[in-house]
Amino acid sequence: MTDEKKTIAIFGDNMPLCDVIRKHIETNPALQDYEIVGVGEYGNPGTYTLPMLNADVKMYGLFRRVGMKILTEGVQSLEGDVQHNKNSLVYGCGIRPVSQNPLFWDVLEGISLESKLGDLPSIENKQEHLQELKDYFRE
Repeated sequence: MTDEKKTIAIFGDNMPLCDVIRKHIETNPALQDYEIVGVGEYGNPGTYTLPMLNADVKMYGLFRRVGMKILTEGVQSLEGDVQHNKNSLVYGCGIRPVSQNPLFWDVLEGISLESKLGDLPSIENKQEHLQELKDYFRE
């Protein structure tokens, strides 16, 4: 193992869920090789820092509320990272049909975050997995 930790930035609309994920990463011994560089709130770019934007891994909350609309902001954000071969994933709760997608972490399913993060660099065909998410959520 290397002494340098991989950095993670968490973005989302549900700040209590973002905080739970942050605490999980900070306290889980299996995730000791990762360091949180920030938690940013969708629609509030003042909460984004340069270390967050340059993080080794970005985690995007699936949904964003904008007035009466609910957008799949996480899938849209993931698309740009996939195009630039960045390590990112979308997280959500109880979306079983896409829980096996390697670019999606369902916090309620049995697949651990450490497993998802560990697999990110070796995922082949990220574009196909992104397309599966876009098709499911009708992007």
